[in-house]
Amino acid sequence: MSFLFFEKIMPKSLNASNSVQMHMRRLLVDELRALFSDPEIAFMIQEKWIVPTASFHEGRCTRCNSTRTQQTPRCGRCHSPCLYCRDCLQMGRNVACTPLYHSTYVHPGCDATLQFHGEFSPAQNEAAQKLVSFYEEGVTESLLHAVCGAGKTEMLFPVIERALRDGPVLVATPRRDVVTELAPRLQDAFPSVTVRAFHGGLDEDARYAPCDIAVATTHQALRFFNAFALVIIDEVDAFPFTVDRKLTYAVQKARRADGRTALVTATPSSGQRRTKHKATVPRRYHGHDLPVPAFYWSGNWQKRLPIRLLLAIREKAAKHEPTFVFVPHIDDLYLVEAKLRAFDATLRVGTVHSAEPDRADRVAAFRAGDLDVLVTTTILERGVTVPRAHAYVLGADSGLFTSSALIQIAGRVGRHVDFPTGDVHFYHHGKTAAMVEAQKDIKALNAGGGL
Repeated sequence: MSFLFFEKIMPKSLNASNSVQMHMRRLLVDELRALFSDPEIAFMIQEKWIVPTASFHEGRCTRCNSTRTQQTPRCGRCHSPCLYCRDCLQMGRNVACTPLYHSTYVHPGCDATLQFHGEFSPAQNEAAQKLVSFYEEGVTESLLHAVCGAGKTEMLFPVIERALRDGPVLVATPRRDVVTELAPRLQDAFPSVTVRAFHGGLDEDARYAPCDIAVATTHQALRFFNAFALVIIDEVDAFPFTVDRKLTYAVQKARRADGRTALVTATPSSGQRRTKHKATVPRRYHGHDLPVPAFYWSGNWQKRLPIRLLLAIREKAAKHEPTFVFVPHIDDLYLVEAKLRAFDATLRVGTVHSAEPDRADRVAAFRAGDLDVLVTTTILERGVTVPRAHAYVLGADSGLFTSSALIQIAGRVGRHVDFPTGDVHFYHHGKTAAMVEAQKDIKALNAGGGL
């Protein structure tokens, strides 16, 4: 990496080791003061290594572009009525009286040797080379549309390798679980560069760590500014990215003015499907079909779990085959967990939801075979790979289960080449259009017709 020049040119009194942490970022003054003393900040402003910019412009937050603001009667900094942004408050309070600071450092890029020992199928290779061509042609935005289990991450390796010669790469994804899974895979593929994971659970030191490849939740992209030669938005159709405009703004501002963006998803929107610069892979990497969901009427499952479900889970546990059970609401998790334990006390059952502090540990235990069943909300509908897994959806007729969510859930099954099949069951109290559409789209993908 090219950060050592700071140690050579900064006065010895300044904190050179912290200087690299400001690179590629736009920070609040409190965040800056966590890294540097006031004299150091003044020196870097004087040398134009960092530049202050207004925190608001025409009533919009400069950091997240929101107009959802509020005025505090007495600001703790200027001691007067002062505007602050409510939309990005979880990232630290941005107030009108205090500027934001961004680094003027431009990462020069680096030579990165890809260490990938797998083999691409013809379809994977064609898609991967298309992405490289789009990048080299200067295409601002391209799309990788690949069915669940097609090997999307691996297909991104060549374009990441190419982009690293120009500067750092951001892989942004809506879910923390995906961040923690992707970061080590990218580090294994690119051992000569620094890969860092950024999500809301990090301590302050790790939050500002320098890197060549950043794997971050889309919320954490708010801290970066004019930094990346390539921004990859994984699962671009997923909540909350699809409904939160500040996240779209965040990844746009994180990219350099001359940078490129690659969108990645198995379930693109109708608008994304019409994009001109697109690479499509309608088959899984091992050549087997995506499992087609079976529909089963369940009645009031919250009162009594379907016997078909109970017997299936017991059978899979006896064969050491893990089972996802998806439910609509957090309260349903504990209800289903209690009913499963009452049915068979030997079942090892865990639960996961978005606010679960031990979420990563429980997913790891499930993947390692220490749990037979993981009852979860849609938080695990995508980005998680567990060999031999089956997926059952209780309340599949809930409006929370969109067609894309149901397709993604089906995509948790049959992902490993040695275990390419498995059960996908949708338990319902009446079929919905989303259920029917998901089943229809999966059959179309299996037929090679795409979406």
